[in-house]
Amino acid sequence: MAILGEMPIHEGTVLTKQDTLFVLAEQEPLIVTGTVESNILFGLPLDKVWYKEVCWACCLDEDFNAMPSGDQTKLGEMGHNLSGG
Repeated sequence: MAILGEMPIHEGTVLTKQDTLFVLAEQEPLIVTGTVESNILFGLPLDKVWYKEVCWACCLDEDFNAMPSGDQTKLGEMGHNLSGG
């Protein structure tokens, strides 16, 4: 597994179970030009069951309903046509 970055430890202890995975989610999203769907898949082949589960887990139904073409809505560079909220 590749580590993209490391968070500096200032002080303290963290106890975890063996094989615990930590993930850092940046606050600034990476949005590439393409459809919403392509930004979710990010190069993976479409697995409709997985895709539907991900969209459900992220509560995207309301967002898709507000977009002119749902998850097929085209996004500009860095998602300039999406709101920031």
